[in-house]
Amino acid sequence: MSNTKTSYNSPADHWVKAQPLGNGSIGAMVFGGVKSEKISLNHDTMWSGRPRKIDFEGKHEQFLKARELTFAGRYAEATEIIEKHCLIGGVESYMAFGDMDIDFNLPEDEVTDYSRVLDMENAVHTTSFRCGGISYKRECLVSYPDDVLMMKITSDGKKAVSLTIHLSSELRSHTYSKGDTLYLKGELPEERFDFYTREEEIKYFDEPEKRGVQFLGGASVITDGKVLAADDFLSVENADEVTIVFSIKTSYNGFDKHPYLEGREYENALEIVIDSAKSKGYDAIKNDHIADYKRFFEIIELDLGVSGREDMPTDERLLKFAEDKDDISLPVLLFNFGRYLTIAASREGTRAMNLQGIWNNSITPPWRCDYTTNINTEMNYWPTLMCGLDSCYMPLIELIKEISINGEVTAKGLYNARGFISHHNVDAWGYTAPVLPRGMWCFWNGSAGWLCRHLFEYYEYTLDRDFLKSTAYPIMKKAAMCYLDLLCDRGDGFKSVCATTSPENTFYCVEDGEKKEASVAKYATMTDTIAYELFLNCRKAMDILGADDKEFGAEIDDAISSMKPFSIGSDGRLMEWNEEFEEPEPDHRHISHLYGLHPANLITPDKTPDLAEACVKTLKVRGDQGTGWSLGWKINFYARLKNGNRALDLLEMQLNAVDENAVLGQSGTYPNLFDAHPPFQIDGNFALVSGIIEMIVKSQDDELEFLPALPDKWKNGSLKGVRVKGNKIYDIKWADGKLVYAKER
Repeated sequence: MSNTKTSYNSPADHWVKAQPLGNGSIGAMVFGGVKSEKISLNHDTMWSGRPRKIDFEGKHEQFLKARELTFAGRYAEATEIIEKHCLIGGVESYMAFGDMDIDFNLPEDEVTDYSRVLDMENAVHTTSFRCGGISYKRECLVSYPDDVLMMKITSDGKKAVSLTIHLSSELRSHTYSKGDTLYLKGELPEERFDFYTREEEIKYFDEPEKRGVQFLGGASVITDGKVLAADDFLSVENADEVTIVFSIKTSYNGFDKHPYLEGREYENALEIVIDSAKSKGYDAIKNDHIADYKRFFEIIELDLGVSGREDMPTDERLLKFAEDKDDISLPVLLFNFGRYLTIAASREGTRAMNLQGIWNNSITPPWRCDYTTNINTEMNYWPTLMCGLDSCYMPLIELIKEISINGEVTAKGLYNARGFISHHNVDAWGYTAPVLPRGMWCFWNGSAGWLCRHLFEYYEYTLDRDFLKSTAYPIMKKAAMCYLDLLCDRGDGFKSVCATTSPENTFYCVEDGEKKEASVAKYATMTDTIAYELFLNCRKAMDILGADDKEFGAEIDDAISSMKPFSIGSDGRLMEWNEEFEEPEPDHRHISHLYGLHPANLITPDKTPDLAEACVKTLKVRGDQGTGWSLGWKINFYARLKNGNRALDLLEMQLNAVDENAVLGQSGTYPNLFDAHPPFQIDGNFALVSGIIEMIVKSQDDELEFLPALPDKWKNGSLKGVRVKGNKIYDIKWADGKLVYAKER
């Protein structure tokens, strides 16, 4: 076994023990059962709801009232006004398609030699075992070129394969057969909760204008056995081999199209895909799938040496690591798994990765499995460009384009501002307004700016001038215009974005002699840092393009010169808000005010040592514990602070083995290597990859530094094919903790 495979000696008995496959659209979790196989299925366009118009009447006046209250120091009252009058509805949910269950007619004999393996070098899952003296093998893959899931089932016994396939869903749906194909047809609810009252209830309607996304999944077979198709099952008897062909199509036709009245044709499209795959055959599809996949997976390679545990089953290896951290190559396995997840979940032409990538086994998933844009969506894409996966970045760019359109209405309606803005939550319909119910989560207006850093970063890595000119700069400019209109003189000679929150955090204030909890402040470090960095990047883009944009450029330059995003408190920590408030949760999982340290490059140990030290003190007070993604962010913080040993400490904490019963406060890694928030959120998997690269090479602005935060444990190793800014690729090798070479390809 190697660090490009995950392996297990028993079937999965829970979803977080199953192994993921995907092509950006179709997601599959393979359990590897013996007599009954379960594959949990998803499609990236299966979202509840539809496009909506938001009524902002009276909202701007309430926002102005709340802002005035923050200037008067009445933060709890401002928070109350925001929560009562400025939060609107909510985002929709990413919902599971359902399950494919395959029942096998096997002898009652004992099962031996069981193995299930996910080969990340080829993106192929294999289940094998012996039963009744016969060896059975199943190969499963999800092809991007052919848009199908294929499972080939073979044995070394004559006519020893007999099976029955069922499709099921918790959504409104029914099954039927046509020819030798079993179909599951259904629709998603028009809304997950009442748009204005937020009543949690899945609702379906019969009126055409209220119908949701329509979907169709189909399973067919290629076999030499006898096939029987009924309305609720598809069976094969006495075959030497069976190949199952499965795909999903939906009526989702874009963020701005009604999924029923303006929906995409999906029924004939599904038949064409299945018929084409059956005609092409498993071997040809597998060959094309591997060739397509390898060109991404083979771009970059990490080597930290061997520990002797590479052949252990993955779940046992994680448990062993909890007892003994002397497994130098376990981070390499997680590094490869994170890259694998990116390729499997985010491909050109698909939706951007949500809170769970594309894998979700519920129609009521945690946090609606949405795009949470106060860090989680952005974190999903931190390592993508570093790993040379430029085309896997495209779905994020498309999501930002959608937000930049719908966010114009939000900017005008809520803030009476130019440009566009977005808040804490987004969905497949491009929702950008602040959602119900709490200001601490929802009234955070920094996501448009943060997402724009990803546009500029794409240019920095690729030097694609056409992209900068036609896509990045126009969107960045629109976002900057909104923040310019939100700038206020804050009373000390500087300007800030007023009023705002610091993501998901609260503070205590005293009003009318009473101690109260609030979340809406006069200004917050994170929002100011995001706006300030956006202004800087707009200026850089104008200079690169030679843009004749004098009026806007003058506004930007004035804003840059009038802002002071960072302050150090009396305790030496970086301040989070405009005052040194008492904090209900000093160890809060979000450390958003350190945005200037990472992902931005405005705070560095070399150029701003005082601010860097304030970040160190902030991290110490926050503590090491946190949700999975919070640990992942802290790894990146310590890498930027050039403290590789602390970064590795947190990385090792993130590899803490947990099971399906883990609760909040027990973050770590599930048996299948999914990141445990808990519950599962995929962002921590990507933060780990980013953090490892940050420890080995720093590539920010015009700075390039090798081994800036190499842990003492990683004495010898190499990182080949890493992408740095400036569209350069490096091979890096070190020995005894010292750089041997850093060669540009």
